[in-house]
Amino acid sequence: MSALLDAGCFALGIAAGLLHFRLLHWNTHLFITGGALRAIGVQLLRLAALAAVLVLAAWLGALPLLVTALGVMIARFIVTSSMRGPAPPATPRNAKAAGP
Repeated sequence: MSALLDAGCFALGIAAGLLHFRLLHWNTHLFITGGALRAIGVQLLRLAALAAVLVLAAWLGALPLLVTALGVMIARFIVTSSMRGPAPPATPRNAKAAGP
């Protein structure tokens, strides 16, 4: 039973981590494009959801919490690896846009 619980917590950690870090990417885009109010809402929901998953795992015991956290960290690696690519060109913040 314990191995099944640990496997379930690991899967829950990966699922929660994938959702958390994918939403972080979207949240960053919202902040950049000017949707600050929506971005703050997404930020609060994202953090509350991950906290709820980790609290649930903590209620189940120390090992389920650690296994869930491991799943979150593996999900972080998966998401950041899938989003790697060429860096956007760096431009100073105070640089004027080239125009006619």
